[in-house]
This record gives sequence, structure tokens and C-alpha cells, in this order.
Amino acid sequence: GNAGWQDPPWCGLSSLSNLASLDFSEELGPGKEMRYAKGDIPSYFYVLGLPVEMAAFFGIPGLSAAVLRAAIAKEGLPPLEGRGAGVGLRVAAMGFSWSVFLAQAVIEDVFDEGYRKNLTELGPHNRLRDGVPPPTGTELAHIEYIDDFGVIGVVSEAGSSDEESLCPVLENQRSARKLLMQAGFGVHKESYGQEEEIIGGQFYRSWLLPNQVKIWSAAAMVKAIKLERRCLIDFVEGVLGVFGWYFLIERGALSVFSEAYAFCSCLLYTSPSPRD
Repeated sequence: GNAGWQDPPWCGLSSLSNLASLDFSEELGPGKEMRYAKGDIPSYFYVLGLPVEMAAFFGIPGLSAAVLRAAIAKEGLPPLEGRGAGVGLRVAAMGFSWSVFLAQAVIEDVFDEGYRKNLTELGPHNRLRDGVPPPTGTELAHIEYIDDFGVIGVVSEAGSSDEESLCPVLENQRSARKLLMQAGFGVHKESYGQEEEIIGGQFYRSWLLPNQVKIWSAAAMVKAIKLERRCLIDFVEGVLGVFGWYFLIERGALSVFSEAYAFCSCLLYTSPSPRD
């Protein structure tokens, strides 16, 4: 478990609340508009991997190397590394306290190294990070959220296709893709435009909105509670979970549910029977 490991260093992921604090109002003058570009690294944790020496810390109980080797050979897959009797992961496991830090540190280092070499404008100065004031005095900002990355900026209104190809948002997205591929990673799910979904929110031109799909789910759940007037406490917790996602853009707004949180807390250790 994590008890045997030191705590990882702090790392600030990009967040919707930090993105909502980004102020481009002075840059958005006549003839200007906002554009967004994003991408994703496929199978990021598997490509990232871990040193073989760390596999012993992530053993899989009940699975022997002999059984796994036989299954691998039957499927015609590459042979298993190592000669031990047990099986261990060479991937930062979900729940491992260092997984997020390692993944975030690598993608940031790839872009920071490119920035130092003048291969991209995406550097520490215009990175959006939770808990850190958003960048100012710039027409370009960027996000990294583990395996997701994106570029946000103010550009001249689209004209000819030649002008579009020289858009700084698109140029820096391309440089980000090139840097990641040179580092051994793939890139997919790329998109570019004025209306994009990004780290749980939705951009619409110069507006940043909460996830519009999830709010309808939350509304339907609340309506069901009002109509039935009785439900399982688990259902109430589910509703709060959906709203928690919706309010990522402004976490302070979750205070409107303080009485609901207190209600769930009082019943946390009781049996899941219907409550009025």
C-alpha cells in the first residue's frame, strides 16, 4: 500500500476553476476571438511505465509467473520479462500515491524542455495550474491534466486558410504534438475550434461553461427525489457526486449543499434503508 512510500511532491494539475480565472478581456478587442485546441496521449501510463526494479512493489496476489507465461504463449504475445515466480506491475497503478505526480511531471517536463529550446511558446509562465494565479499579459495559455493537454488563446478572426494555418493556438498545438511524439508518446483525439470540451467543462467562444450533459442527469435525479419523496441515502450521495462534477468550475458554490452533506454524514454508518 501507500503507507510504505513517502508522500509525493505537490503538483498542480490544470483545473476548471483556474481556467475560469483566466482573463483575456483586454486582449479580446475588435477583430479578435478565442480559439481552443486540445489532444490526448493514448495509453499514457502504459507507455510511461515504471523501472523493472519497481515491479516487486506491485505484486499481483494469486497469479504466478508460470500461469501467465503459459497464457501469453497461447495468445502468441511477446514473452514475459524476468525469471521470478511472481508477477508485478511495471505501470503506475491506479491508487498509487505517486501515479499522478509522475504522469504530470513528465508531460510538463516535455513541454518545458521544448520551451527552453524555443520549440514552443508553451512554458511555465503561461501554464494553468490549480492553486496558482492564472497567467496575465499573454494571449496564450495552456493546460496539462495527466494525459490531456490543450492550448487556449486570443487570435485574429479567421480569414483565409493561410491565415488559419498560422494561428498561434494551432501552431503551438502542433509543436506540442511533435514534442510528445519525439519523447515516445502518441497523440490522438485532437480538435480545434471555438467550441470545445476541455477537462470537464465546455468552451463556447469566449464563455466557459460547466458540463452541460451532466447537469441534465443531476436535474433528473433531483426531480425523481421530489416526486418519490423517499430514496436510498446512496442515491442522495450520487446526486451530490454529479453536482460536485458540475461545480468544478467554482467549487465554492458547493456550499449550497452544506445541509445535504450534513444529512449524508449523519447517516454514513447506518443501514441503507429508505429515508424521508
